[in-house]
Amino acid sequence: MADKIVAHTPGPWTASGINVEGDSLILANPSYPAIACAFSQAGNAEANARLIAAAPDLLDKAIGAADWLDSLIREHNTPSRAAMLNARDILRAAIAKAEGK
Repeated sequence: MADKIVAHTPGPWTASGINVEGDSLILANPSYPAIACAFSQAGNAEANARLIAAAPDLLDKAIGAADWLDSLIREHNTPSRAAMLNARDILRAAIAKAEGK
């Protein structure tokens, strides 16, 4: 993803842990203020914050996996090609959602 322009705050992001109110902040790096806050009535704010903080890395890995599937699809015309196309399409839909497309 090095050549792509990202519209979101660059990663890595980290979860701050739980504050006094039971919320967890998501931080990009020391030069950025908090970029999000995970609230929870169910006591899972920290887990939600960790998932949100993983978003830039998950997006990057999903793009890499979809690109890898594209190369496999181009190289192989086998019965498993339909499964590869389906997996690639699922990844591309998730990536488009994350990129706001």
